[in-house]
Amino acid sequence: MQLRTCRALTVPTRSVVRKAQPVTGDCKAPSPAFFGRVKEKQLLRRHLNERPSKVLVLMGPASSGKSALIKNLLEELQVDKVPISYVNTRLADMTTPDGMAAGLAEGSSGLTAALGLFDTLTKLVSDFGITSTVGPSLAGLDLVKVIGNIASAAKLPLPDAQRTLQEKVINVYREIFEEHKKKGGPLPVLVIDEANSLSEWSPAHAGARTSLLRFFVAATKENQQAHVILATSSFAFLDWLYREVNTNFLDVHFIGDFSYEEGRAFLEDRLKSTQQPSADKDLTDASWEQIYAVCGGNAGALISCAEKYDGAWGPALDLVSKDAGSALHCALEPMDGDGWTAAQLAAAVRALCASEYKAVERSKLARQLGDGGSKAVLSLLKANILGLRRYSAWADDLKAEAWGGKLDSELITAASATFLYKMHVLNQDVSKMEAMLASAASAKEATSGAATIQPVGVMEQQLVDMGSALHELRGNLGKVDRNIGQLMRTKPGRWREEVSQLREEKTQLRENERLLLLSRQQLLELLLRSPR
Repeated sequence: MQLRTCRALTVPTRSVVRKAQPVTGDCKAPSPAFFGRVKEKQLLRRHLNERPSKVLVLMGPASSGKSALIKNLLEELQVDKVPISYVNTRLADMTTPDGMAAGLAEGSSGLTAALGLFDTLTKLVSDFGITSTVGPSLAGLDLVKVIGNIASAAKLPLPDAQRTLQEKVINVYREIFEEHKKKGGPLPVLVIDEANSLSEWSPAHAGARTSLLRFFVAATKENQQAHVILATSSFAFLDWLYREVNTNFLDVHFIGDFSYEEGRAFLEDRLKSTQQPSADKDLTDASWEQIYAVCGGNAGALISCAEKYDGAWGPALDLVSKDAGSALHCALEPMDGDGWTAAQLAAAVRALCASEYKAVERSKLARQLGDGGSKAVLSLLKANILGLRRYSAWADDLKAEAWGGKLDSELITAASATFLYKMHVLNQDVSKMEAMLASAASAKEATSGAATIQPVGVMEQQLVDMGSALHELRGNLGKVDRNIGQLMRTKPGRWREEVSQLREEKTQLRENERLLLLSRQQLLELLLRSPR
């Protein structure tokens, strides 16, 4: 369900590779269009001011502003003469070693310009009698070629004709990083934006990809030569990366959406630049509540909302949420190989909507989805229907309380605020949800054949057991209600957090009660149809 728009790259040469947009040039000041993110920028700058020790992984929802944050900070760092290589995998096909190597080579101009490497190359070219054009703008594949020629003439163990393009580029980066380290001053920063393209390499290129990841780790943890940042909006990327790289070598942080207050300020700022003169005045408290319910604090969704506003918020919000609605309804009719069933997605929707923080612990949700639950969760993450969050002090859009004291656990959320809004709409369609949740049992019965037909005595005993379970569950509900009342009486002013946890427990108990009643009804129907 993920759509890629990158065009194919057939030959790794400058004539066919679209430039990977390194952040270079005479940048005088940060982009004036950038909004907020003061805390995130401070934390990111603090990370870059320390000695490299791990590869930094920046994750977050699509259109949350990760790339804008990174680019804005890089512009500021460039003013401070920090050497930078920025590679955006959206702009060319980098799902092959040659494609990624070409992007890395194109991004090297920010490193060589800051280092003044052309002075060193000019001397080397002269010493070895090589005919090459060397100047301040030397970068990319030209740089690879020049250093390769120097290495060949000097008989050095550097890139040669027998090595792949990726090996040549990696060796050039090693040399540049080491030169910067010897020179002193700010260390280089290498950014791979939308790094999830690495997970799309074919199995035939697995060895080359491992070499590239080892280079990233060596440059940071082992040699402390440079900072490496892998940014992504793919929620399944972390699962893949953990299988490829030792988790001790990774520092994972999340860039969330804007908070409630920041989101409104951001939208007000955007509305002032629209063609609607009174648009910002139309943003009342009531209208912002309506907008936030659909868009949350997602920068991309709020920008789209501002652009589509034409005197009324309702039609604009319908357009903003249209794609999420279509994707969700498509996901409710999964095809063979998608990895989940309609019943599993419906159960996930119900669990998220019932949660106070609209987030459920990953392992807990997998259990709720039944057989194949873990695979279903991962497949829905890959399809960007569900989202993944780990606790990070960098993000303020999901409170620490959502982790329930287990900050090392992973939470599952909706992929975006618009997806969550459409999930709430679906969840309100009770008859449709009940039908999909019940389909799990009927599908299992249909595919299992005679094996599902149990003796009448066994089914009658199951009914007795379900009755006992319901009695115990309702007793627990009563206990929770009594505990809530006692806390509110005995801990005035200090009961909110504990009561919040109890209410979440109560919500889950109610959900369990509903599912148990549904199962009991299905069993009764099966019992009535069974011959005695």
